[in-house]
Amino acid sequence: MYHLSITHKMTPEQIAAEKAALLADIEKKSAEGAQAKIDAFKNSEEFQTLVTKAAEAMTKTQIDAIKTAFDELSASIEAKMEKGKSIKGKSVRDQISESLEAKKADLQNFGKNKSANASFDLNLKAAGTFTTSNVDAVGTNGISILLADIEPGITVTPSATPNIIQYLNRGTMTGSYVVYAEMKNNDGGAGWTSEGSAKTQMDFDFVEAKADARKITDYIKVSKESLADINELSTVINGELMTLIMNKITDSVLEGTGVAPDLAGLNDTTNVSTAFSAGNFANTIADANIYDVVNAAASQIMTAEVISGRPAGFMPNIVILNPEDVIKLKLTKDTNGQYLFPVSLPGTPNIAGLTVVSSPWLTVDKFIVADSSKINFRVREDVNIQIGYENDDFTKNLVTILAEARVAMYVKSNHKKAIVYGDITDAIVALDPAT
Repeated sequence: MYHLSITHKMTPEQIAAEKAALLADIEKKSAEGAQAKIDAFKNSEEFQTLVTKAAEAMTKTQIDAIKTAFDELSASIEAKMEKGKSIKGKSVRDQISESLEAKKADLQNFGKNKSANASFDLNLKAAGTFTTSNVDAVGTNGISILLADIEPGITVTPSATPNIIQYLNRGTMTGSYVVYAEMKNNDGGAGWTSEGSAKTQMDFDFVEAKADARKITDYIKVSKESLADINELSTVINGELMTLIMNKITDSVLEGTGVAPDLAGLNDTTNVSTAFSAGNFANTIADANIYDVVNAAASQIMTAEVISGRPAGFMPNIVILNPEDVIKLKLTKDTNGQYLFPVSLPGTPNIAGLTVVSSPWLTVDKFIVADSSKINFRVREDVNIQIGYENDDFTKNLVTILAEARVAMYVKSNHKKAIVYGDITDAIVALDPAT
C-alpha cells in the first residue's frame, strides 16, 4: 500500500523533506514487489503536477477538476500497459478515484487549514492474479454460468417407443362399448344332390357380443410458478404423460389381465388367443430352435379350422418377441455354424414372411404369432391432456395436469385361432424329439 501525503502550504524546506520522504517510501514499496502499473503512475510528471495542484486547491470546482485529471491520467497509463493479463482487485484508476471521493471533505477543508502539516492519504493496493476461483458461483451445486457451456433443453427419461398398435386393425368408436354379431352353431352344409332327391340344408345362429371402452389415466400436480419459470416444463410434462399412457396401453394389449378396468391381452388364451400346439410337428424336428417354433405357430394359424373340415384361411403376418429373444434369434446358427437370420438385409426383419416386432412389454421367452388384422383396437377417446383445479389447488396456486384415454381391444371368438401365444422354451421341447 502506498501512503501519499499531500501537504498544505509548506515551507520550501518542508516540501522538499516531504517529497524526499514520499519518494523514499515509494522506492521502498517498489523494491518489495509493487506492481508495474503503480510504478508507472507515480513516476509520471503529470502525477507530480496533480499532487501539487491538489495541495493548492481552494474550491470544489478545483477539486473536481483534479479528480477528473487523476482519472484521465490513470486511464492513459493503463492503456499503455501490457494487454491480456487478468488482474484481481480494482485498477489504479478506480483506486485513485475512490480515494479522492472518500477524501473529498479533506480536500475541501485543505485550503482552509492553516496548519503547516495538514495532510490526507491516498491508498493504492497492489493488484493480484485473477483465476477461476475468483468466480463465486450461485446455487446449491455451485455451478457457475460464467464457466459453463450450457446445453439447452431438458433430457427426459428414456422410454422405448410403443410399436404394437400400428399393426392392429385400428378404428374409432362412438359409444361406451362396441357391439358385434358373430355367426355360431353352424349346422348342415352344401352337398351333391341327385335328380329328384331332397336338397341339403344348413342353418346357424347369430350371437351378439360386446367390448367395453376402458379408461386409462395419469396426472401430475404442479405449481403455477414452476410452469411459468421453467422453460419447456409444460411440454415435458405433456410428453411424459402421453408416453406413460401409450406404454400402459401397449403393455395391456400384450399382457393385460382382463380384470376391469384392464384390457384382456393377447396372452389370454381363454378369451383372446390360442395356446401354441406342436400338432403334427410334435417330436419331429431335431435340434429345434426359435425359427422352428415361429414356423410351427404360423402353420398352426394357417391350418386352423373354426368349423371342422373348413379351413379358416387366417394368414399370420407378425411375430412379437421380447428384444432379448430377438437377439437370440439373430444368434441362432445352423449345424455348419452359419447364422440363420439374414442380418445383412436392410429394413424390418422377417421370418418366413412374418414381420419380427421387438417389444420390451412382452415377457422374455414368450412369443405371439398372429394374423394382426383379426386384433381389433378401437379408440373412444384419444390420448388427451387437460388442466384444471381440484380441492384447494386454487388457493395454493397449484394446477392438476391430467392425461387420459378410452380404448377397447378385442378379438372375436371366431378369430381366436388367428393368434397363437406360447412359451419359447416349452415349444422347443414339444418340437424336438431329443428333449
